[in-house]
Amino acid sequence: EKGSESGADSKSLSPLAEDESSEMNRMIKRLIFSALLTSALVYLSTGVGMFRFPAPGYLVTPGAFGLAQLLLATAVVLINWSLFHDGLASLRRLSPNMNALVALGAGASYIYSVAALFVIEIALGRGDLSAAENVARELYFESTAVILVFISLGKTLETYSKGKTTSALRALAELAPEEATVLRDGQEMT
Repeated sequence: EKGSESGADSKSLSPLAEDESSEMNRMIKRLIFSALLTSALVYLSTGVGMFRFPAPGYLVTPGAFGLAQLLLATAVVLINWSLFHDGLASLRRLSPNMNALVALGAGASYIYSVAALFVIEIALGRGDLSAAENVARELYFESTAVILVFISLGKTLETYSKGKTTSALRALAELAPEEATVLRDGQEMT
């Protein structure tokens, strides 16, 4: 019977459902990698930087501390580059969307932090360790990464919900009979 199967059998997935599943898998992988890198970045910037949690000895200088944050944040930005691409494209079309807001916010904190990293290196070059340490407290690489992780999480949950809704609608459509009998003017018609 046609309506008794829910269509959940993976062998009967339509090409559209396979594309949705593939996209969901990519989003989950992107979210996991971003979250792992961001966790390390938050530990480094907040745990080590603010609360003096233990860190490897090579991270004691402000330059190395900032460079490690730059590397982690850059990896998160590259993993989530599609958000920047879509956001900047919507700005070029003069029809900004949420991705434009994300690209501007995360991009601003990233660019500010890169500029601050140059200031740290200039201060270290002058031998002013105190100035370099003060600027190192003003890096916002972790903000960039956390914003991207939360947006990625939201988009992953949204895609999951849309997939469940689409599956439910397909299952409901499969329950529709191919033929119906109607009564018109007292006469049954098929």
